[in-house]
Amino acid sequence: MNHDQIVCVVRAGGDCERVRECLGFTIEVVETCELAPRCDEDAVTFCTGGGAFGEPRMRVRQACAVHDLVCVASTDGSPRCALGTCPPSDAIVTTCNGRSLTTCSGGVLTTGTCRAGSECSETAGTCVGAGAACTRETCEGDVFVPCEPISGRTAGPIDCAALGMRCRGFGTLGAGCVAPDDAECGSGGGSCRDGVIEYCGHDGVRRAYDCVAHGFEGCVSDRCVPR
Repeated sequence: MNHDQIVCVVRAGGDCERVRECLGFTIEVVETCELAPRCDEDAVTFCTGGGAFGEPRMRVRQACAVHDLVCVASTDGSPRCALGTCPPSDAIVTTCNGRSLTTCSGGVLTTGTCRAGSECSETAGTCVGAGAACTRETCEGDVFVPCEPISGRTAGPIDCAALGMRCRGFGTLGAGCVAPDDAECGSGGGSCRDGVIEYCGHDGVRRAYDCVAHGFEGCVSDRCVPR
């Protein structure tokens, strides 16, 4: 995921429908479909479910066009959303242009943009921190300051408050954005009522997932039960 997608997912607060929209995913319950992943009209398409436990078979599509990309099959046959093709090679080649990086891997050309506070590294083949030297993630008020392990430097800060969250330190384990003190709910597990799972999102907002509407028999505790 790129930075914009990550922010979109975090702001979704555990709302599965919104997360799928962030990533261009659609899920459809079907009777039959091809199991092998493939490119279908510029969408990465594959099937899941329908196993021994009776879970519904679902066709999953990731629309590459949502991100101005096309669907390309790599040298091993696996489909990916990408810029296009490139000369196949065993090596992974990364080229930097400012904070933008372009990578050729398995005959597939992909691109990305390093977030503010990071820089592209052709040696590392990825984005690395470009800030001050660091040893662990920290909080500056409600701003989360990541510590990028490859460079040992801080990466772009993340404003937890702008995401409806707060920053919390975990001692030597680092830090991260967590639900606010005045959240609607805590971090406990979900519960089931009439086929609907009620749970607490990462932003502390109470949410629900309708198992029946998504092709399941119902739910038990915090899990959907297959038909």
